[in-house]
Amino acid sequence: MDIEKWPHLSTENTLVFVLVCSLVCSGATHQDETNGVSRTYVTEGEDAVLHCSSVERLENTVVDWENQNKKEACLYDRGQHCEDRRDNQDEQYKGRASLFYDELKNGNASLILNNTRIEDTGTYTCILPLLSSGIQRSTVELIVGVSRTYVKEGEDAVLHCSSVESLKNMVVDWKNQNKEVFLYDRGWHYENGLCCQDEQYGGRVSLFYDELKNGNASLILNDTRIEDTGIYTCDLSSGRQIFTMELIVGAVQAPVLEISNVSEAGVELQCVVRGSSSKPSVEWQTCEGTSLNSEEPLVSETRGRYDTTLLVTVTETKTNCFRCVVKQEDIYHRIDDNIIVSEKLFEKKSSHDTQSSHNTQSSHSTDVLGGMFSAGVFTLVLLLLAVVLVLFFTRRRSRLKMRKLKEKMMNVISSNKRKGDRGGEAHAQ
Repeated sequence: MDIEKWPHLSTENTLVFVLVCSLVCSGATHQDETNGVSRTYVTEGEDAVLHCSSVERLENTVVDWENQNKKEACLYDRGQHCEDRRDNQDEQYKGRASLFYDELKNGNASLILNNTRIEDTGTYTCILPLLSSGIQRSTVELIVGVSRTYVKEGEDAVLHCSSVESLKNMVVDWKNQNKEVFLYDRGWHYENGLCCQDEQYGGRVSLFYDELKNGNASLILNDTRIEDTGIYTCDLSSGRQIFTMELIVGAVQAPVLEISNVSEAGVELQCVVRGSSSKPSVEWQTCEGTSLNSEEPLVSETRGRYDTTLLVTVTETKTNCFRCVVKQEDIYHRIDDNIIVSEKLFEKKSSHDTQSSHNTQSSHSTDVLGGMFSAGVFTLVLLLLAVVLVLFFTRRRSRLKMRKLKEKMMNVISSNKRKGDRGGEAHAQ
């Protein structure tokens, strides 16, 4: 990286730049540097996005992308785009490299590399030299055209390599980084006396010897181990053809999906991931990619292997298609599977809800009728009581009248009798 690329650096930033360079060159690690290297895999011809970001706005700063050979992939300088500075850009990247210019204000400095080629494979560094906090660097490894083979630990793996020519009298050399995996040299190989195989692979690798005449140089690796994970190269005839591929051991197989329950809340789905060598992240989504709120995963361990179960309750969507996504970040592995829920299950749920509503309404109606009946009975009792009281008091009043009338009559009779008695006495005299 050359400071002359940024002629408008302030004195303060220049001093920071020199200080950081001195720390890096002396082997120290500056606190603003991003530790770790992420990897991006693409098939040749696909577009690649190499991620880089900052918490600061970047539209008025410098963003510089270089590959491991210091070749300029893209340089953005305060409004001048990569495409505007082609004199600085390496010929390999002209017309194919750019940034998300509209996202610079949000701190997004990711590089877009279109129509990738095998020679684009390598390590890229994103350099942000004008941040208020100092220089920030992040590194991304781009691997173009590398096929990946995933196996569970303990399974056998086949790494493919082939030629249009017969290889029976050729040299086939398989390596993992700097480790010698398997060497076939015109009939001689590690299984019949050839020396110097890395002990990690002793007794576990071979070729399809009968297929060499047909150009098949594929490697058979038995009883795979976690440490077998890595980038393998197949070199045919001392560099005439070289194939690169990645073996990933310990990858989980596709998750097992099933419907576990149907309730008033919806349809409950279950995703089970078995035999993972590390704890994977598991997530339920719609098939359109929307994340779903699910319960906490249930994880159990048996002899270093993890089984994970994740439940989610879903309601009806346009497609009724749901996906369980499993990621193993430590080995860059992602696998998923889909399940489609029948509309009838949601209809069953709706029918259940309707029946519950009907039962509630019926219960309510019964309660109302019961209340009305009780109220009617109570009113009737009151009326009967009133009638009884009226009759009672009417009868009592009648009895009082009769008693008074009788007393009056008796008084009249008694009075008449006394008068008669007095009249008789007067006559006798």
